[in-house]
Amino acid sequence: MPPAPAPPGQTPPRRPGLALPALVFLAALALQLAGYERVLNPYDEGIILVGAERVLQGEVPYRDFWTMYGPGQFYLLAALQQVFGISDLALRGIGFSAKALVAALSHAIAARFLPRPAALATAAAILLLLLGLRQDGFPVFPPLALALASLLAFEAGARRGLRYCVLAGTCIGLGTLFRHDLGAYNAAALGLAALLLAWLRRREMPWAANRALLLRHWAALAGGIALVVLPAMALLLQAVPLPDLAWNLITVPATIYPAMRALPFPGPANLRAAAHHGALGLSDYAVYAPFLAVPAALAVEALRRRADRRAGRPMAALVAEGWVLIPALALICLFFTLKGLVRVSPVHMAPALVPAMILLPVAFARMPWARPGPRVLLAPLFGLVALLLAPPVELGGQLVAQGLGHLATGPHSLLRLCRDPVLPRLRCVTSDPASLQAAAYVRAHSAPTDRIYVGTGRHDRIFVNNMSFYWMAERRSATRWQELHPGIQTTAAVQDAMIREFEAAPPALVVLSEQWDAAAEPNASSRSSGVTRLDDYLAARFEEVARFGPVRVLKPVAAQRDHRGA
Repeated sequence: MPPAPAPPGQTPPRRPGLALPALVFLAALALQLAGYERVLNPYDEGIILVGAERVLQGEVPYRDFWTMYGPGQFYLLAALQQVFGISDLALRGIGFSAKALVAALSHAIAARFLPRPAALATAAAILLLLLGLRQDGFPVFPPLALALASLLAFEAGARRGLRYCVLAGTCIGLGTLFRHDLGAYNAAALGLAALLLAWLRRREMPWAANRALLLRHWAALAGGIALVVLPAMALLLQAVPLPDLAWNLITVPATIYPAMRALPFPGPANLRAAAHHGALGLSDYAVYAPFLAVPAALAVEALRRRADRRAGRPMAALVAEGWVLIPALALICLFFTLKGLVRVSPVHMAPALVPAMILLPVAFARMPWARPGPRVLLAPLFGLVALLLAPPVELGGQLVAQGLGHLATGPHSLLRLCRDPVLPRLRCVTSDPASLQAAAYVRAHSAPTDRIYVGTGRHDRIFVNNMSFYWMAERRSATRWQELHPGIQTTAAVQDAMIREFEAAPPALVVLSEQWDAAAEPNASSRSSGVTRLDDYLAARFEEVARFGPVRVLKPVAAQRDHRGA
């Protein structure tokens, strides 16, 4: 159905083309190269790199190695590495592309309501926020980009037909493969947006027709999701027993993860210390922004909707103007805050911060500033949200400026890292000196077919382990429990399972890093489980052959004695 013409005196709805968003996308890619993170993230990035390599070797997530991450990033990275070779650049490329797409889609949404300079400024601020968060390999950015794409498709479906709602569901389904929690939140948000739209049309459309249209919207969304998720589930269930799949993707994230990884919201007591660290410290307080931006935006829309009803403007006219984007975006923002409510931090709240950063300028521009009451109540709220969001945006700008200064000069310049990698796989990235030295030792004292184990100094209390070490050293893990997580490898059952694996096929070398042994967060991960079976086993069966700062390399005792006798 073609959009309704704008009433007299109203600005016609903007329909921005693809040229400007494409330019925003390309510019965002270039800017990320300037702010390139040179240090390999040892845990989250390592999980994806090692998991993708195991997929390339024919293994299946959840059956052959445990993980809470969805399969999407593993298989996408494996496919890219199958074509372009093993490289961290492939993983960074996924993150760069996702962040650039977020910026471009944010511009496309903002441009429906804002002048071109304001829409471009919104996209630039969002990109700087994402740059400041780093974590390019973190699998929240692809589903965030797909959520924004689903929002635009959903809005097109409200104007132009249900086939676009199928497209919106397909985007949700693709996002679900990367983060099943974000996919579920995205589906719930757009499902409620369709219900809200039906409720607002209730006076303008017969009930039967309105209900039928709502059901068709839901069916189209569900059909698009099913097109992606059902085949992926069928393929997984052919290889992975359902209980294993449920334990990895549902039970652990819902029970063990909250207890072991929860972080509190930053409070006023920490504000002075945070301010001492400038933008880096104050960025933590950005997590409050979504909870303020959404009420502000909805209050503005409620005022405008009341004025529209008084003026007799029908819902069809609002839908034609793209108004549906605003409440749907607010719902997505609210649902995505659930991702950040457990481990409260800007990077985990990123899926909600981006919609909040779109809502803020849109609500500001649509605010009825001539009315004194709303102006007095909402103007301070706008200012507070902007104040909360400013530090992570500033941090992103600082990182870009620093990156530009070190693209080609200095000992850690990007050009030098790309031209002369410290280890064969570390092209354009590096790691801490101790891990680099230990990885070089492991490569020199083991065969490519040997398996190793990378653990921590103690296994009764775990923060993280250096997952990227497997990938740097080009050695496979001797256990399916390679990714260490408190509440899992700290238990007797899992430690016994690991010992059985080591007994059946002893690792050629064991690498134990004490880098994070002293890390203590305000959650259950900081408490010892009292289970020391794995530590006792390693102490009895392996002995130290090399040490690099906090990183120890161990060899089986019998093999070491044979080596000494020779």
